[in-house]
Amino acid sequence: MLNGDLYARKKLIESQVNIVDYIARSLSRYANLEDLKDEGYDTLIKIIDRGDNINENSIMKYIHGTLRRFIKIKKKQQSQNISIETNISGIENLTYQETIASPNPTPDEEVENKLFNQSLIEEIKSILNNAEYKILCLHLGLTKSGKSYSIEDIAQKFSTTEEKISKIFNSALKKLKTNLNSEWNI
Repeated sequence: MLNGDLYARKKLIESQVNIVDYIARSLSRYANLEDLKDEGYDTLIKIIDRGDNINENSIMKYIHGTLRRFIKIKKKQQSQNISIETNISGIENLTYQETIASPNPTPDEEVENKLFNQSLIEEIKSILNNAEYKILCLHLGLTKSGKSYSIEDIAQKFSTTEEKISKIFNSALKKLKTNLNSEWNI
């Protein structure tokens, strides 16, 4: 390359850096900003070095498309790198393995789970009125059959409107959120 060509290449790259920065910032909620900028700069240089007859709009489209593909690849790599021993970010000393319930709980764990569930149910019953409790259980599938019912089905069962059932259900959730003690970890 001649000096004039190198100078022109440098000026062209410098004039388009703001485009890369803008696109990288707009996509930074999906990936690391510096990684996006690096990939964008590399892409910009490749476009300019190819020597195609390009304009600012086509550069923007090409860089945006490249960075979107880069994000997809990064997300795929990240999801493949998680193991059950990986620490959960923001929670000290807790791994994914510790959040997965054992398919075969020990007899002690079964008793503990039953006691916990019974205590929690009693606490919920003390907070909600009878209608709220029934609607909550039906909608969330907290019945013996485990079947959950739609708001529409529950409204038909109680011979009332969907709006009223929805209002009661939301009221029940709000009561539980404000009244359940933090000891329940809910």
